[in-house]
Amino acid sequence: MEYDNNKFDRDISADGKKPRSRFMKASDSDLGGPDADIYTPAPAPAPAPAPETPPIVLEVMPDARDTSAEYTEPADPAEAPSDGARVKLSNEEKKRQKQLQREAKKAKEMELAEKLENDPIRSFTNYKKQKRKKRNRVLILIIIILILALLLVGGLLALKYFGVIGENKPEETTSEKKETEENYFEWTFEEGVLTVSGRGTMPDYEGEYVPWKAHRQDIVHVVIEDGITNVGNCSFRYCENLVTVSLPDGVTRIGDRSFTDCDSIESITLPDSVTNIGAWAFDKCDSLTKVNLPESLTTLGTGAFNECGSLESIKIPENIRDIGQDAFNNCDRLTEVDIPAGVKYVGIYAFYCKDLEDIYFGGTMEEWSEFDRPHNPEYTTVHCSDGEI
Repeated sequence: MEYDNNKFDRDISADGKKPRSRFMKASDSDLGGPDADIYTPAPAPAPAPAPETPPIVLEVMPDARDTSAEYTEPADPAEAPSDGARVKLSNEEKKRQKQLQREAKKAKEMELAEKLENDPIRSFTNYKKQKRKKRNRVLILIIIILILALLLVGGLLALKYFGVIGENKPEETTSEKKETEENYFEWTFEEGVLTVSGRGTMPDYEGEYVPWKAHRQDIVHVVIEDGITNVGNCSFRYCENLVTVSLPDGVTRIGDRSFTDCDSIESITLPDSVTNIGAWAFDKCDSLTKVNLPESLTTLGTGAFNECGSLESIKIPENIRDIGQDAFNNCDRLTEVDIPAGVKYVGIYAFYCKDLEDIYFGGTMEEWSEFDRPHNPEYTTVHCSDGEI
């Protein structure tokens, strides 16, 4: 049986030889004789060896572990166990481990600080920050000192204002007696009546500080007995409920601001012994409607009856010589005033009253012209002995 060899031939190889077919006819030499008619298939090529696969190793963890104990990684990796198990540390080892961690952290901080210190830009910035912080601390300290000083001064003033410290410390009782070689005075307060008695002049006070300060709002009547010759400065200031005042014949002077802001006084009669009414003595006595000025009066101080808005009439005595500035300023209910010829001085704005229509002056126009704007020419006409202004 013959086969078609061309049917099973492969492509010619690169060397030009025709490769041997898998079913090639065996030669005589291969079969052992010329007459052999036996065909043998070509041997199959050996398969390529399979790649080696690394063995799979399974790591078996223990089934039961003590979870109640606290574990941590050892500080030295060389000391770590090879099987991956955790190490249970004692208290001393824990403390040692924390100490090592703190030392390592501190070493890193020191290293970073050294780097920053060697950096000129950062060093200059840190220097400016430190300088600014120091300046701010100094400013805060100065502000605190100033605040404490203000609080101290304010406290001292408050204590003095409310009568806790100072020379004129008021007594807690309702009476007081002061005596010197030349004069003395004492006072009592009972049922709205303040009585002052003694010999000579009353003390002068400053501001609101008076011995009867605690009773000031309860004073309704003031009685000054014989023997007192001078009403002290600011003696009855701010007695807002004071209605009547009784003065003895021996009083010669009414002190500065002695009755300022006594809103409830409606009338007052001054004894014939009074020669001087101090500055702002009856300032802002809003309810005052009538004042009897004695013939003995020679000096009327600055602002003596300033802003007494209810004052309706006033008679200037013949012996008066000086009328201070603002003496009757803003006494808007005054309509006319008589001023004697003997007056030598009338201060500025002494009679600036919007409803004051006429002033009758006993002197000449020339004499009145020497005074510095005592009246408002828009509202008031001055009638002098030789004409009108």
